[in-house]
Amino acid sequence: YAPKGLKNSELFSFASKEDRVLLTNDIDFLNTLLYSINSSPGIVLLRIHPPELSKLELGMLKLLKKFSKDNIKGKALIVRNDKIEFFE
Repeated sequence: YAPKGLKNSELFSFASKEDRVLLTNDIDFLNTLLYSINSSPGIVLLRIHPPELSKLELGMLKLLKKFSKDNIKGKALIVRNDKIEFFE
């Protein structure tokens, strides 16, 4: 979890510097004018509705079975209830 009050740009910079995949439900991180996805460790956007814990867990398990950290690097993935999509 990011500390409250942390700006998106600061969070993105922190994740990039720490080489951490950014896991979020904030669609703003797909704005390529503000955030350089290609040079990031990767962004995973959770778009699971309703966001119940069991559904979020299932989505994350699907993601982890299909992708490693190296596969996510420089990409944005959107995890939906029924599929995982690439955003470019």
